[in-house]
Amino acid sequence: MDNRESRFQESNLFGIQKSILFEYFLLRSNYLIVNFNRNSVLETSDFIVTNADKKEMAFHCILKNISGSGWSWKPNIKRIQVKSYADKNIPPHCRKETTILGGFCLIDGKPIICVWDIFAYMSQKTVRSCYVSIDNIIKGKNDGFVKVTDSDQTVYISDETHFNVLVDTFIKDKSFVKI
Repeated sequence: MDNRESRFQESNLFGIQKSILFEYFLLRSNYLIVNFNRNSVLETSDFIVTNADKKEMAFHCILKNISGSGWSWKPNIKRIQVKSYADKNIPPHCRKETTILGGFCLIDGKPIICVWDIFAYMSQKTVRSCYVSIDNIIKGKNDGFVKVTDSDQTVYISDETHFNVLVDTFIKDKSFVKI
């Protein structure tokens, strides 16, 4: 095990615990939580929040723990696994509403979130993986926020105090979003 691998730790959170950690990220990035509910149809944790400008936004979150990639010869590659969401009628991204795939882990004991675009993972018929390298997670921890490409996938990575930067960048990057 190299030094990078020893810095990574799975978060091992269950159900509502991941929602509570996401809530922590929102609060530390100056969002005010107006409402929370667990959507059993979409299988999401749904938050309605206001930002520092008093603008309201809805987050539909599919929250996972980041774990090993399943490749013993690539210990520095991590992943979340997601099933198909093609039949779930996920709301499209807009400036007031977005759906994210979020994965949590710890680097040096600090919680980090990695976010992928749900619409890139909706139509497969089986489980699909979203990948991220430990190097990029560490860079996200050190810089507060980074947008990277890992395994041809765009990944947004942040700590709790830069989550608002992640959200702003994620929304602006969607070509069909009118901001």
